[in-house]
Amino acid sequence: MSTRRGPALLLVVLGAVGGPAFTLTWLVLGALSPGYDQSADTISALAAVGATTAGPMLVAFAVQGTGQLALAAVALQLRLRAVAASLVVAGVGTLVAGAVRLPDDGSSAAATAHALAAVAAFGGLHAAVLAGALDGALPRWLRGLAALTLVAAVPHTAWFVHQLADAGPWFGYAEKAFTTVLLVWTTTLALRARTLSRCDA
Repeated sequence: MSTRRGPALLLVVLGAVGGPAFTLTWLVLGALSPGYDQSADTISALAAVGATTAGPMLVAFAVQGTGQLALAAVALQLRLRAVAASLVVAGVGTLVAGAVRLPDDGSSAAATAHALAAVAAFGGLHAAVLAGALDGALPRWLRGLAALTLVAAVPHTAWFVHQLADAGPWFGYAEKAFTTVLLVWTTTLALRARTLSRCDA
C-alpha cells in the first residue's frame, strides 16, 4: 500500500482561496468605484497607477498569483505535470501583472510590459484547464468540467482579443467572464485535491 503523503493543507487552502478572493475583490471594488464600468473596464484598471482602488486590488493580484503557484505545487504532487507547469506560468504572469501596473501617463513601455504579463496569466490559466481536460489521471467528471469550462471561456477570450485594438462597451465583461469560469475550475481542483490524492494512494 502506498504511503505517499497528500498535498499540504496550506498549499491547498492557498490554491482554493486565490480565485474567489480575486473575483470578489474586483466585483466589490468595481461596484463601489464611481465612473468604473464593470462591462467596459478591465480588472487591471482597478489596479492602475493613480486608481483609488489600487491598494486592495494589488493585494488581490498577489493573493491570486500566490494561490496559482501553490496550486501548481499541489498539481505536481498529484502528478498533473502539464497542469502544474501551466499554473506556474499563470501565477508568475499574475504577479508580474500586479507589479507592473497600467500607467496613468500613457507610457507605452509599461503598458506593453503589463500586457505581456497579462498574456502569460491568461494563457497559463487556459492551458491549465486544457491540460486538466486531457489528463486521464483526473476523474472523468473533473475532465468533463474542464471541457465545459473551455467551451464557455474560449468564445469570450476570442471576443476579448478581437476587441483589443478598439475596446468596446463589453470589453471588460469578456475578460471577467473567461477569467471567472477558468478560476472556477482551478478552485474546484484545489478543493478536491486531497480527495484525489487519497484516491491515487
